[in-house]
Amino acid sequence: MNSTDTNEGNVKKEEYYAEKIEEILKGSYPAFTLLKLTQEKREELKQKFLSDKKNTNPNLTPDINSLATNKDNITTLTVIEQVQKMRALKKEILKDEELEKEIKQVYCKRVNEIIANAQMSLQAAIGNQKNFNRYNKFNHGEPKEEVFKATSNYFYETASKALNSGTPKVKEAAQIVLELIEKDENTTMTILPSQELFDAVKTGHEEFKNKILRGLENEIPAKGFKNAVEADPFTRRILNNIGLHDVKIVDQKNNGTTWSFSAAKKELYRPRTNKPISKERYIGLVAFHEIGTHGLEVINGKNSDLPLLAMGLDRYVGASEGKATIREQIAYDTAAGLAEDVRFQDILRRHFAISLAFGHQNGPKDFKEAYKIINAIDRLWERQNKEEEETYEDADKKADKRTWALLTERTHKGTDGTHGAYRKDMIYLENNIAYWQLAKREPESMKYWDLGKFDYNNKEHVKVLQKLGMIPIEK
Repeated sequence: MNSTDTNEGNVKKEEYYAEKIEEILKGSYPAFTLLKLTQEKREELKQKFLSDKKNTNPNLTPDINSLATNKDNITTLTVIEQVQKMRALKKEILKDEELEKEIKQVYCKRVNEIIANAQMSLQAAIGNQKNFNRYNKFNHGEPKEEVFKATSNYFYETASKALNSGTPKVKEAAQIVLELIEKDENTTMTILPSQELFDAVKTGHEEFKNKILRGLENEIPAKGFKNAVEADPFTRRILNNIGLHDVKIVDQKNNGTTWSFSAAKKELYRPRTNKPISKERYIGLVAFHEIGTHGLEVINGKNSDLPLLAMGLDRYVGASEGKATIREQIAYDTAAGLAEDVRFQDILRRHFAISLAFGHQNGPKDFKEAYKIINAIDRLWERQNKEEEETYEDADKKADKRTWALLTERTHKGTDGTHGAYRKDMIYLENNIAYWQLAKREPESMKYWDLGKFDYNNKEHVKVLQKLGMIPIEK
């Protein structure tokens, strides 16, 4: 590795550039946040959508200057300045004669991704859907048709079973799903791994599990926890197990119902609800996904010879979520375990909604068309899984709320409703499948999955880590 004197002192060039990127990003937000409309605006659009009997398309393009996050004074100008600073940093990297070619390329590709991420938000804000889609594609690619077909078959088979065994209301919902989606008889891809592969990957994660759950596996209550707060003492010990002693456990913002980890803010966010969480779900989502995958990647990346691994090589997010969702699955005893939870349903819906917009089912679908199909799937799920005290009307209301949230807060934000989608959320399912395939093809790769935030399926990433001696050349 090359070292040089910089204004910060005698530090590795790699650390210097990683710190520069981090400095530019400080206080900013990714497109995922910038594209999201305020709750008030989403509610206004929802009422209009309902009053139009779900026959019009809401315009979901953002106004960056009126973000819910504007306590940090994020404006269009702020984002433009970030782009300018990143471009200047890229020029500095390219001119640096002391930086090795492969390392230079790694940093430039990450900078390019950050620039495209910011540009995506800007183009959406000014209503340039063509450029929004261009940067969207640059960062996230296109939804794989084979994965869409496998997902469609999964939903189709679920509806077919419900049609033969459900209550009249469930059968009614199942029939609607069967009328709206298609089954592809030629698709060989399946959504779930074989039980044989599942068992092999679970066995291959014994060392990982022992590290994360050291001294805890037999102490976590078999019944799970009545809410996230009750789990705090265990969550604290899991964080400590991998060296995240300075990470705080805090409430999720804006009444959020999910868990998430922020390395930059050194915070683990837990849901602000009284919803119970089972032992398997807690181990899979909190211990293995948020802390064990996202947290461990940061720790190992910081301690590596390539500091950017703590922040992430270009397009690492898909790989990170692919590994993390596999680990959610192996917390159960069978491959179908997580599939019975709404979490797995959500991962499938995300990809499906984006694929519908992209055109994988008889041409591109606009917002209202995608809503109709996703809502049918959601209503079937909610009717099948309603609580005993709930009515079917209650179940449908929950389904309608989930469909609206999926499209407006995730898959279609940034669009004008007539075409396109924000493609980031397709990465969960695609990379989950890709990493199951990787584990089958190269089981020894699991030993290197947590070296940092990178993609083992990306040959350029692997080549750089091989050069640094972090992955054997035999790969």
